[in-house]
Amino acid sequence: MACNPEVILTKNRIIAKVCDGFGLLGRNLFESLEPLRKVFPNETAVLPKISKGEQYRGLPWVMLDYPRHFGQKTGHLALRVMFWWGNYYLVQLHVSGNYLAPVLKKSEHWVKNGLISGTDWWVGFPEDPWDYLLPQPGMFNPESFDFQDSFSKSGIFKITNVIPIENGQFDEPTLKLALLLQEALI
Repeated sequence: MACNPEVILTKNRIIAKVCDGFGLLGRNLFESLEPLRKVFPNETAVLPKISKGEQYRGLPWVMLDYPRHFGQKTGHLALRVMFWWGNYYLVQLHVSGNYLAPVLKKSEHWVKNGLISGTDWWVGFPEDPWDYLLPQPGMFNPESFDFQDSFSKSGIFKITNVIPIENGQFDEPTLKLALLLQEALI
């Protein structure tokens, strides 16, 4: 394989297509979340950001973040979409601090009404909020999460949807989670 440049060229083409798709999605998120920008202008002031790397658990990855507010005093408010080579797409709401209570309260309602349900969804307070491997300690399928006994050392609540790479349909779940976030905070 080391003698075949086509291996790396193919990987580069795939990563470029993912970045293109995330670019479109970032523009859609920015437009869709205009009402949230009016209520939380500081948290949503920065534009969507695409990052990429080669070594998350030894594999290439691409991430889109919007909103992406990580405040020491106010807390975290982020919607992250991740492509992780050989694993999955991950759509994740990441909240703490001032944003935690309203999102936690609404997310219980979303689970009860079937908006977030099934084995491809995870909710909870992960032990390591920067780990994207699922399952992981502190994260549960929505129907198994005890909203009444939600305690965490990290204080970071996550709602995550895992999408198989072969499915490739990350736009709809991302926009759905963005609109649910907006509903929770406005």
